[in-house]
Amino acid sequence: MSGTAEEVASARIEAVRANGGRELDLRGLRLSAVPAEVRALRRLTKLDLAGNHLVTVPDWLGELTSLRRLHLSYNQLNTLPDSIGDLTALTWLSLRNNKLTAVPDSIGNLVWLRRLDLNINQLTEIPAELGGLVRLRRLNLDSNRITALPESVGCLAALRWFRMRFNQLASLPESIGVLTTLRGLDLRLNNLARIPESIGNLVHLTELNLSANRLSVIPASIGNLTALTTLDLSSNALSALPDCLRKLTGLAELNLSRNPI
Repeated sequence: MSGTAEEVASARIEAVRANGGRELDLRGLRLSAVPAEVRALRRLTKLDLAGNHLVTVPDWLGELTSLRRLHLSYNQLNTLPDSIGDLTALTWLSLRNNKLTAVPDSIGNLVWLRRLDLNINQLTEIPAELGGLVRLRRLNLDSNRITALPESVGCLAALRWFRMRFNQLASLPESIGVLTTLRGLDLRLNNLARIPESIGNLVHLTELNLSANRLSVIPASIGNLTALTTLDLSSNALSALPDCLRKLTGLAELNLSRNPI
């Protein structure tokens, strides 16, 4: 379809309105603002605004309460309105590759959310209200500037995959051990000097990556993680082979390279 980005967007919006559609694709149009006509599409369940030039999204976006999927990745967003928390039917929220420095506390209202992508932003902290996402299964916080996690992370009772690579994380809360449904935990390229003993409670964990941190010891409780098939402890400061690793009889991949062992 030829025409300006705004014309293309208007045509797609009108087609959805006329047909009573539930999905609107406005990705990659280089829009600088969310078209005002979108506000009237109260039946939308999926809105894709990825790959535009958005710096912010309007407060009225929170009125689209039927939305289940919202894609805002690959924009230039530096803030989110508090009204994002009104989208309580959301199951998937993608905000990767923006310029966000903070996430509104209202995000904790998204109790049906199953996937949250916040990777490649400029976040320095995560609000404690994130613990309200009790159905969240996948959380991606890669490539931010986060130095600590709130204890409320332990409330993410359904979490299965947690990625937080390329941050500045100096410690983990003890509550990490409450996440007993976790299957994959990737914390490579942080500043971790210690891991809490509670990590040994993650008995369903199959993949654990702690490479490129500052670990000189690992807790003996890691020996309890008998479901592990992949363990990466490379590029740390380990000076001896931890005895607890002998208990991990299901390991298919163990990486201890670039340690002073």
